[in-house]
Parts: sequence; structure tokens; C-alpha cells
Amino acid sequence: MAKINNTKMTSNIAQYENQDAAAGAAAKAKPGLADLFKNRKNLINLGCMVSCFVGNSFCFYLLGIQMKYIRGKFYTNNLVGALSEIAAFTCSGILIKYVGIKPTLVIAYIIALAGMLALLLTDTMN
Repeated sequence: MAKINNTKMTSNIAQYENQDAAAGAAAKAKPGLADLFKNRKNLINLGCMVSCFVGNSFCFYLLGIQMKYIRGKFYTNNLVGALSEIAAFTCSGILIKYVGIKPTLVIAYIIALAGMLALLLTDTMN
């Protein structure tokens, strides 16, 4: 019978056991959702982000609902609205890249405020 060389096999098994132990230690060190809520600053940032998201979503869908009350043809108004959204999404990506996220948000809110005031001052009754 042939002899089997067990030395290489044993070293491979030990190598895999060491890798599993290192992976287990890395998995234990991975931060979880509970760590997010331990830091007060993270909680405040999360609250601000959620409130901005809810407000923006509400306004976005409310504008879609109110489109039918604006003077003009319904499909033309929606087409202009969709084209302006495409332009805004493209410009926002470029602004974030070159200016930064905070100034871009300030610019976006100023533009949104101007649009809101324009809608308030526009007579929508037919």
C-alpha cells in the first residue's frame, strides 16, 4: 500500500480553522443597528433625515395630484413637469459633485420655495 502524506493536509486544516476564527472575530466587531441609536448625534441626524424625506415625498406626490388643477392642457402640464424633473435630477447630481451636498440642499430648498410661492400666486381656478 502507498503511504499517505498527512502533513500538508493537517496544515491546510489548521489554516482554515484560523481563517474561520478570524472571520468570527470580524463578525463580532461589526457594528449593528443598536450602535446607531447609542450616539445622540446619530439619532438627531436620523430624525432630520426622516423628516426631510417625509416632507419631500409629501410635496412631490401632492404636486402630482395638484397638476390637474393648473390651467392648461393636462398632458402638456405633466410633460413640462416631467422634463423639469429630469433637468433637476441631472443638475442636482452635478451640483453635489462640484459644490457639495449641504449647499446643494440649500439651493434646492430655495428653488422649491420659489416654485411654491409661484404656485400660490398663480390662479388655478378655470
